Amino acid sequence: MLESPRATDKQMAKIMALSETERLAGERMATVKDEREHHLLSCLVRRAFNPKCEWDRKNQGRLLALAMLPEEKGSMQFQVDPSLWEGDTTEAIQASTLAIETDSEDATAYGMRSMAFFVVERPDEAIADATRAIELYPRYAFAYCTRAKAYNLLERYDEAVVDATRAIELEPEGAFAYCVRANTYDCAGMCRAAITDATRAIELNPEYAFAFAIRADARATAGKYDEAIVDATRAIELNPKLHSAYGTRAECNRLTGKYDEAITDATKAIELDPKNGTRYYARANAYGMSGKFDKAIADATRAIGLMPECQPAYRIRADCYRLTGKYDEAIADATRAIELHPKDTPSYSIRADALQMIGRLDEATSDRQIAALLLEHKTRQG
Repeated sequence: MLESPRATDKQMAKIMALSETERLAGERMATVKDEREHHLLSCLVRRAFNPKCEWDRKNQGRLLALAMLPEEKGSMQFQVDPSLWEGDTTEAIQASTLAIETDSEDATAYGMRSMAFFVVERPDEAIADATRAIELYPRYAFAYCTRAKAYNLLERYDEAVVDATRAIELEPEGAFAYCVRANTYDCAGMCRAAITDATRAIELNPEYAFAFAIRADARATAGKYDEAIVDATRAIELNPKLHSAYGTRAECNRLTGKYDEAITDATKAIELDPKNGTRYYARANAYGMSGKFDKAIADATRAIGLMPECQPAYRIRADCYRLTGKYDEAIADATRAIELHPKDTPSYSIRADALQMIGRLDEATSDRQIAALLLEHKTRQG
């Protein structure tokens, strides 16, 4: 049996607010459409403390887990934005485990622990807990959403769409479910569907930052850079800590030639998400386009350190090496980029230029021929 987790002062303030303030309870419950969730919140608020403020073990675990879960304007359960996580994920897992140990059929505790596992990128455990929550309560929309998000991490997009769609059927007015499915479509490259679902999420909750961020990314992928910048900016206004919105805006600024703005946004994304290699690659790209090759090489190297198979980072570093006369290094990086993505036309062109500069003309010609064939094939496919 786990020891009772200890709440921080901030978490305790959240817990006390839940238990002492009928008004706050009413506000939370008013946003929950599902009858069981409404009942749960009511029970948590009314019974978490006895008249002497002595802890009830089961509700202690539930309330601690609730206090450590992310918050979003609107329904806590159905509009969770992981970027807003403020608690200790280890404690959140322990707290929900405490509730499960006390009541092994507590679907909500499994749902909360599933979300905690998702946030710390333990998708298999998140899926297992969400599945158990659904077995215990088949109409638990939040568990379907959490399982869909975990499937996304594993790139099991078809299963994620099925779960998110089921959540929408159960909670048709829940913005979170639409946002989860939008994110799935976006990850799968289905931009139009992603934009449609994200737009619906925004209609349901006009202050849902994560929905704006997803729509921004989908619009960027579709080449609608100005619209993407507007959405990313709105997401940042609603949640200044939403690193994905800075990342999307940085990429759109780079693609529209605003390199200084791109560098500023990418730098902010790195500050908020320092272990994400794609953020360093994005800034490397902007540095490279603005002629700051040493900084671009440093960022690309950092991206590769965090993500050893980040193909675009090898390509941008290869190009910077080529442009600074380091041809052997350029050839090595371009070769690695080709190994990771054998149909990447720019990598062949970069290697061809570097090979030519050191007199390996036959190899350079061969690379240019391959690049031309790949480009022709891509053009034919539209």
